[in-house]
Amino acid sequence: MKFEGRVEIHAPRAKVWAFVTDPDQIASCAPGVQSIEKLDGGRFKAHGKVGSGLFSAKVVVDVEFTEIHEPDDATVQARGHVPGSAVDATTKIVLTDGADGSTAVDWTADVTISGMSPAWARGGSTRRPTRGSARPSTASRQSSRPDLAILNAPLRPPGRPRAWSS
Repeated sequence: MKFEGRVEIHAPRAKVWAFVTDPDQIASCAPGVQSIEKLDGGRFKAHGKVGSGLFSAKVVVDVEFTEIHEPDDATVQARGHVPGSAVDATTKIVLTDGADGSTAVDWTADVTISGMSPAWARGGSTRRPTRGSARPSTASRQSSRPDLAILNAPLRPPGRPRAWSS
């Protein structure tokens, strides 16, 4: 699955860069992340839980910044496993100066889910597991699309609205 987006953040590029390259800051915005274990060389492990209720599982995601060109762009590789399934993702984040001192964030993510049906990722269940790479319908892709707007609160200056402008 491929995802992409562009958001305008009302903060200077240096502040946005510091945020998007800090595992603790990013983890504070990711649902289900319970802890971050920082390793050396731009690597870290994110410990968390996916799904909900009876259909949840603990997950450990190995993450590595494979390219960093401060303060312009970064590439991140991630790999995680839950019983019966695996997720591999490559994300590229590109920062550019926006209007009025803001920062434009362009991002792409290439995500592959293999193994059992990824319904646990949406908090649901399936009666029959599927094998191979998951290819959700257009509706599923829309509902499970990563949303960077959640980063707004920690980055917005006082008095700014919670919603990001695009």
